[in-house]
Amino acid sequence: MKKLRLILCTASIAIILVVLTACGRNDDRHLENDNRVAPWPYEVTQAQRDYFAHLTREDFIYDLDYLMAVLEENFEMHLGIIQRRIGVDLRANANSLRQVLADEELELDPWVFASLLQAYICTPAHLVGHLRLFPPVTYHRRLHISRWEVPGILHPNLMALNSPASVMFYGEPQSADADDTLPANISWEIIEDGRIAYMNIRSMRFDTNWVDEFTEAYRFYGKIADFEHLIIDIRGNRGGHGHYFTRLVLDVFAEAPMYIPQFALHTTRGEYNRRFLEFYLQASETAETWAGGTWHGPELMDDMVYLPEQYRQMFDITRNTSWRIGEFGDSDIDNWLRWHLPARIFDGKIWLLIDGETYSAADVAARQAKYAGIATLVGEPAQGGHGGGNMIYVSLPNTGVVFMYDWGVGVDQYGRHGDSVAAYSRWRILKKHPLI
Repeated sequence: MKKLRLILCTASIAIILVVLTACGRNDDRHLENDNRVAPWPYEVTQAQRDYFAHLTREDFIYDLDYLMAVLEENFEMHLGIIQRRIGVDLRANANSLRQVLADEELELDPWVFASLLQAYICTPAHLVGHLRLFPPVTYHRRLHISRWEVPGILHPNLMALNSPASVMFYGEPQSADADDTLPANISWEIIEDGRIAYMNIRSMRFDTNWVDEFTEAYRFYGKIADFEHLIIDIRGNRGGHGHYFTRLVLDVFAEAPMYIPQFALHTTRGEYNRRFLEFYLQASETAETWAGGTWHGPELMDDMVYLPEQYRQMFDITRNTSWRIGEFGDSDIDNWLRWHLPARIFDGKIWLLIDGETYSAADVAARQAKYAGIATLVGEPAQGGHGGGNMIYVSLPNTGVVFMYDWGVGVDQYGRHGDSVAAYSRWRILKKHPLI
């Protein structure tokens, strides 16, 4: 038996090294903050500059204090997690930034201020709790998300995005923002004919050319029906929407329909959090699809044996967001996808590559694939980021800079928090490999 395990382990590592050699890694990576302040890399018009010409140094400091007050009131738990997980004290960073802003020799405008916020507060390394500053391309895309349209009710996020200061700060969509050409999000490759196939998924976002790519992926599953191994690479995948991986992989390869237990915990502490909850409860009465799972008080936490005690004291709203996989639904899009799935598809071993930049919905995808027995995880532990799935947008009052944070946290049925316990694999990719 030991000899068999050794053979399987050796074969597994050999397969992964073949993939690394042949395919490399995604080049589009988020670099950790090194505290260097890069200039705002987007065009700014004279009309925008004229609009904000009246701002004083005190106005910029006010916006920084406003941001930190929102985080303290609505995001307090995540501030502690950020410090424990990645060693970044945002409160100390904010104090340092306040001194920078007070320097009379520093020429300030809203775009310099945004670059400073990015460097000190909202760098990609701080993505615990999805804390993020919006660049223009994200702002303009989010401004036109149709799913926010609920009859008679204005989504709080739309209120933030449409604030006069934000509209002027982000300006008109630039040519790159308005480009309808979408980059490839999924790619395929045959590593060894008849034996090993490879698929790379760059993100879990639906604002991609996903309709065509899903149908191509399904055809690929048919093409490799007799292969032994399929390696799915989600290293560097920063997430998006959970249903993306479900429809692309989980619904296709699950042996039978099943529920994957997961829950979201929320708090009514904080003005922004309460405003968001009020919207959801009103919207749920108007359109049930807004419910996003069944809403409860704190009672769902009773059976979560690993939930930290401070979570029980902090969160007072729980939501059952358990995920059903293994079968397509009855919607038009599900029926369309089902029709494109070949009669014979891949039926071999699936390996899922993860790393420290596998985040949010990608981390959830890895957890679900492992829980369902669909794939074996290979690589370094994921970054985590299993949030509550409800992002709140905040517009800073003077500059109009928009940032977002996650209103809640995601936990499994035992109360283990996704930002504390990320997806992990049994197999590790060898660190000495030159492509790691």
